[in-house]
Amino acid sequence: MKRDELLSQIQPTFIQLREVSDALRDQFNRPPSYGGWTPGQAVRHIQMFTGGMVRLITSDSDEKREPENEKVKQLVSIFLDPDNKFDAPEFIVPENKAFDIERFHSYFADFSSQLQAATQGNDLSYICKGFEIPGLGPMTRLEFVAFTVFHTQRHIRQLERMIVDFNASTF
Repeated sequence: MKRDELLSQIQPTFIQLREVSDALRDQFNRPPSYGGWTPGQAVRHIQMFTGGMVRLITSDSDEKREPENEKVKQLVSIFLDPDNKFDAPEFIVPENKAFDIERFHSYFADFSSQLQAATQGNDLSYICKGFEIPGLGPMTRLEFVAFTVFHTQRHIRQLERMIVDFNASTF
């Protein structure tokens, strides 16, 4: 995937997250019939893994890698393949409590704008220092943007499955 194609997905991804979470407003803090996280917990998980992303991709670095998108295909295959199952690392497991959907809407509107702005003012071929995703090794700024977009899209699909489940359980 080319740089511009990836960057053009930032805003639409977070708009879609808002739309899908809005569709779950009445069930936001209720688990689906098959168990697992509530919609609120899934959205909180997205907030948790995006929390330091802008800081990470704008942090100082002295090492570049070309091509800057070397691991993007791997990230697509990891996060957009519905057959892949993961357990979230403990530090991004959401709390078991009720969440306020409006706080998330505000957070993600700000976050997506900040992420978009950070991609426009920085050379995205620099390696991010200070954090690595297990099994992937060092990644460029562009690859961390890809991680953010694709990981969010994965959870949007999860939320869409919850909509189907909640609709089926009302009949």
